[in-house]
Amino acid sequence: MSDDFVPVERAEPAKALPSQTAEDRVKEVMTSLATYWGRACVNAVRTVFPRKDQSS
Repeated sequence: MSDDFVPVERAEPAKALPSQTAEDRVKEVMTSLATYWGRACVNAVRTVFPRKDQSS
């Protein structure tokens, strides 16, 4: 039974293709972080500056 269950952390490197290197993973993480922080910054700017340029 313990042989069937494999933690995701251990299964990932074995499944990864040769082309799926650490660099690809870093790029994926950076892309997701950039997307997240980009949205957060846009939301923060909209909150602090609620479209003053259009009203003037």
